[in-house]
Amino acid sequence: MIQLRNMKKSIKLIIMIFLLVTVAVTSFVACQRDGEFQDDGIVITFVTGFENDENPIIIEPRVSTLSKPAEMPDDPYKAGYRFLGWFYDEEGTLPFSTKDGLKTDTTLYAKWEKKRADAGESETPSEVEAPNGIVYRLKEDGNYAVTGYKGTATELSMTPSYEGVAVTSISEGAFNGNSTLKKIIIPSTVTEIEDGAFYGCSALETIEATASNETFSSEEGILYASDKTELVAVGQARTQDIALSNRVVKIRGYAFAGGVYSVSFKENSNLTVIGEYAFAEFDGKLTVAKNVKEIRRRAFYGSTAEISFSADCSVDKLAMGEFDGYIGKKLVLPSSVKSISGSPFYGATAEIDFSATGIKNLGEAAFAGYEGKTLFIPYFVETADNNCFYRCSSVITFDERTAYSVVGEYAFNQFCGEVVFPDTVKTVESYAFYAMRYGKVTFSAAKSEIVTADNAFLLCNQKNVNYIG
Repeated sequence: MIQLRNMKKSIKLIIMIFLLVTVAVTSFVACQRDGEFQDDGIVITFVTGFENDENPIIIEPRVSTLSKPAEMPDDPYKAGYRFLGWFYDEEGTLPFSTKDGLKTDTTLYAKWEKKRADAGESETPSEVEAPNGIVYRLKEDGNYAVTGYKGTATELSMTPSYEGVAVTSISEGAFNGNSTLKKIIIPSTVTEIEDGAFYGCSALETIEATASNETFSSEEGILYASDKTELVAVGQARTQDIALSNRVVKIRGYAFAGGVYSVSFKENSNLTVIGEYAFAEFDGKLTVAKNVKEIRRRAFYGSTAEISFSADCSVDKLAMGEFDGYIGKKLVLPSSVKSISGSPFYGATAEIDFSATGIKNLGEAAFAGYEGKTLFIPYFVETADNNCFYRCSSVITFDERTAYSVVGEYAFNQFCGEVVFPDTVKTVESYAFYAMRYGKVTFSAAKSEIVTADNAFLLCNQKNVNYIG
């Protein structure tokens, strides 16, 4: 399993369901009305890696205080997977123990092992290494899958079979980490290539399919589905710019991962979907084709690319982690975007400009986990939903013409950045700044002018809350 894929399974995209804490229990309250910081609770957040699946696994955070230690949740279950425990790191190398003395807010990551459909608990797939360095695994259907490569060749023409057994698939990450291969030729028997099969093959320039392969085809060293409507993979070391034909309607995950070239589309491009991790760690230039309607989760994870959008762009919402982990150039959202929610910028550091959108309401978790240095809120924004700025670490400023007046429930939950509210803000609702220990908040209006719910600053460091008026 490749490293970036592991991060995919444990990305910090959390649609949080937060505990409502009983304010009558005084030992559970960190911020008292007199501003003293007393029983400081520790928030334990659980990342299962399946938060956004069709059958999501979402675990509520636990709050542990001196007077009420948190209890661990029951072990999560996912059909087809084996839960291996909670870990401090995303790679699953630092195991968590309930005996550990936690002293700060902590995020724990679930580690999983995928089961074979016909395997018992102790059964492992059978693998064999061929003399040319290709590693094969015997599949349930009796054919071989390529799962690794330990050779040092610069050009590899894969054979259609090994010791009389057909080779029919290439697994994700099969060539990950190889630094010698410049060209790979896919045989006619291969009918399945998983996303990311060639990711991390740093010297790879050309991927070809034999003319007799009925599932895949190639052109100018780029691998496509046979009818060329789906782009499968481009070699990471390719240097020539790419102009895709109008036949391409879908880009597979990891297809352009690690590339440094420019990607363009013809004016009437029929591309509608950019797949997960399609441009992961991409360092080139891209103009999103006008007919693109869907950008899937983490399509630009770790990318330092320069991204722009075509005129008459069709992307109308961001709601599923599209730019999670994007660290590239300033991202100017097109006017076609009418809603932002679902943490589309979690872990992103690139500047986000949405001044052309006209969005009045920022949806739930719109900028959750955003790590950009600054974030400007245009004048037309009137409201922000729950967890809109959850764990956001930016310096947030508002347009002086703003009509924003109410800080809603959980809007700045666990906020880590800095924000100066305009004097139009006169209401702060329950849990608005829940567990905000590190963020800094300044109100331009006088404290006496603001109606603040008693539990608005629950479990926060109120010393970081100031009033100018």
